[in-house]
Amino acid sequence: MPIEACRQRVNSGAVNVPNLNFVGRTVLESMRQPVLDAVDRKNRSVIAMNNLQLPDTLLADLSSGRRPLSAHEKIRLASLLKAVSDPWPELYGLRGIEMENRLWTSEYVQFYLGEENSDYKSGTIDPSLACIIGHAEPDGPIALDYRVAPPRVIYLGGGIKSVWIELAPTYESLIAAISDP
Repeated sequence: MPIEACRQRVNSGAVNVPNLNFVGRTVLESMRQPVLDAVDRKNRSVIAMNNLQLPDTLLADLSSGRRPLSAHEKIRLASLLKAVSDPWPELYGLRGIEMENRLWTSEYVQFYLGEENSDYKSGTIDPSLACIIGHAEPDGPIALDYRVAPPRVIYLGGGIKSVWIELAPTYESLIAAISDP
């Protein structure tokens, strides 16, 4: 059953969902709370996620259906992921971005905060100022880091002690680096 259908059944009360804690909220409350914050109803497009304005280039990519990446783009992106032993990169479409950003409100968020490290500029991440847009490997998110303006692109890597590492100074520069010439 698609997630939207599940959400509708939960909201209607047709399903009895246990009152489990989900980082300060119940599972029911979490399913009712959308991650998409701002929608341009006229153009039917998302313009913000987690209260963060998405870069125009990312919005254009999502609108144009640029995802999934081509094989060549994945190879170029993998070559940039120096702190990942077995890169398996992907940049998500809108649905993937929405789903993966639920990590920030899950009980598992503690495992994705990163650690301070003098070797890497970013080190940690502030979940309230981040938007996951892909993954470097299945359990290693790629995110926009809004602690700087414009938001930089960072990824979780580093092996045993996870750290957030700058991948590109902007989303636009990342796409330029991996795009076909």
